[in-house]
Amino acid sequence: MKKITAFIFIAVLLLVSCKGSTKYSVTTEDFPDNRWNTGEAKELEFSIDKDQEADVYILFGYKYGTQFTDVPVKLEITAPDGSITLLTSELKLTDEAGKSLGDCAGDVCDLAVLAKKGLKLQKGDYTFKVINNFTKASYLPNVLSVGIKLEHMLGKE
Repeated sequence: MKKITAFIFIAVLLLVSCKGSTKYSVTTEDFPDNRWNTGEAKELEFSIDKDQEADVYILFGYKYGTQFTDVPVKLEITAPDGSITLLTSELKLTDEAGKSLGDCAGDVCDLAVLAKKGLKLQKGDYTFKVINNFTKASYLPNVLSVGIKLEHMLGKE
């Protein structure tokens, strides 16, 4: 009986903890030779099914051991009504001790950085442009992917 009670408790806990989690996530792996040119925008599109509020994360995949500690990016969000929100963000790849901040498996690392908390989104089609604002070279090496994730979405019913 204790096992059944524990199982039900865990199942309910999982269902409750999943509410309001990631609902939208899109990435691109279009990086020839794993290079992302300075000033280059990666465009990501998806539709929102109802008015809501969400935390916006920039996703970044890279090779472990990259020589740079941070990557400056711009985020341009075009809403269904044509309005544009511009954000800047710093993708910190390592901490002060040089330890990777990404979730690494072998030589592949994934990082999620909060770009905007509680962004109000209206129902419709969105375009997110993540722009490489790296100025230390003409391109950023060792890039595997970039994306956008919306979390903790609170919809208006």
